[in-house]
Amino acid sequence: ANSSDVVRWFTSPTSTTPVSTANPYTTPSLSSSTTYYVEDSVPGTLVHVGPADNTVLGAGGYFSNSTDRYDTFDVYSACTLKSVVAYAQSAGSRTIELRNSSGTVLNTLTTTMAAGANTITLNFPLTPGSQYVLGVNGTANLYRNNAVSGGYPFTAAGLLSITGSNAGSGYYYYFYDWQLQTAGCVSQRG
Repeated sequence: ANSSDVVRWFTSPTSTTPVSTANPYTTPSLSSSTTYYVEDSVPGTLVHVGPADNTVLGAGGYFSNSTDRYDTFDVYSACTLKSVVAYAQSAGSRTIELRNSSGTVLNTLTTTMAAGANTITLNFPLTPGSQYVLGVNGTANLYRNNAVSGGYPFTAAGLLSITGSNAGSGYYYYFYDWQLQTAGCVSQRG
């Protein structure tokens, strides 16, 4: 196969598990004629949305109250929420939750954070829908802005829009520099 992208090799046109992702692929020793199928996979593009860091929106501070605070967002096209940046007041574990508009937890990740800036890898798949919630289960002790200069929404055109917070449009909670990955493209097997 001739490609600079991810190439997957299969022994069946319907198999879900590749025998190799190497390019080129060297087969094992064969004693009979064997057919291999190959597909090319182009990864999606990376897109950033939301404030780049906790200094661009205005005043703020660490939110240590146990009240459930979060930002809401809408998804327009399937993508993956790869990572976010959060600023912790102190080191410790936090549980990050992705919830739907009814409050049902769709994905969760418990992570240990250092004091200061932390890039958190989430890899949460997102499907089109409205009023998703990204928040923390328990006391956050994370930075939030209490003055949103410029205001909501924060939008990645055609993908996602961070629309507000459950404390009102003057507050922005916890998660900065959202990194999204669009869906990739996979060729037919040949």
